[in-house]
Amino acid sequence: MGRLSAEMMRLLACAPGLDEEQFVDSIDRHVAVLGAMHCPDQEVPPETGRLRVGAHTDFGTMTILKPDGAPDGLQVRTSQGDWPPVKAPPGAFFLNVGDMMARWTNDR
Repeated sequence: MGRLSAEMMRLLACAPGLDEEQFVDSIDRHVAVLGAMHCPDQEVPPETGRLRVGAHTDFGTMTILKPDGAPDGLQVRTSQGDWPPVKAPPGAFFLNVGDMMARWTNDR
């Protein structure tokens, strides 16, 4: 995952036209967090005020996600404020660009 993360950071630098080595000095002592969240299907909607993993932004540079295909698992907030479910092809991974990356690139 460390090598994958370093390669993704190189690509994230290239996307807005920065030098591919832009973040090398910023990730040489990275902190990696491995988290596992399981959000099984719910036959009954949650009670008012109850959430599984509440609405949030990812505070780091990026989060690599492996969705399991469960309906209504991963959702993404649109610019209109809606929360549609994310549909993933089998075997796919998602990359959430985090708040730190937005700051480092001035939201490019």
